[in-house]
Amino acid sequence: LIKDDPSIYSWRAYDHDELGQHDLTIADFDSAIKLKPDDAFSYRGRGSAYVELGKDDLAMADFDKAIALDPDSQDANIAYYNRGRLRFEKQPALAIADFDKAIALKPDDAESYSLRGNAKVNMRQFAEAIGDFSKVLTLRPSDFDALVKLAALHSYTKNYVLAIAEYTKALELKPDDLDTIYQRGLSYKDAGEYKL
Repeated sequence: LIKDDPSIYSWRAYDHDELGQHDLTIADFDSAIKLKPDDAFSYRGRGSAYVELGKDDLAMADFDKAIALDPDSQDANIAYYNRGRLRFEKQPALAIADFDKAIALKPDDAESYSLRGNAKVNMRQFAEAIGDFSKVLTLRPSDFDALVKLAALHSYTKNYVLAIAEYTKALELKPDDLDTIYQRGLSYKDAGEYKL
């Protein structure tokens, strides 16, 4: 090991992370940061390891630092996405802003669209959430969860024809999913169409 090369520690940290050795991951990123304190890559990686250990405050601090050091590169997408995940429950408006930035940096990031859609549902921004889940399906047409969420939103906004269509697509992927079968039945009922 070349002790004064921070990249050696960073890459070994990712190997530890792949093995689920999050404490060792953090230790190696600590070493990399000591050698190169302005390395956004190491802060992003260490923040992700903190998330795995449930140390959300430390993770948030690392994602904030990574963004401050490198706010506009495509790699910053990871820090914005992860910070948005941490903000999702208690600060949905800030989470949406983070997902907006993540998407601006990486427009084909289906996960950011999906989480932003969920945050918009929490904020009761249903039309915008429909747009996000539709985009997820443009990027990943066989995304069962996105189909079901989109169908539920269509049902909630009383667009039962679209709800039924999305539930039907979801059932093509998982024909035995009882909840989806039930929800589609409710949509048929609400639309005034009974179908057994």
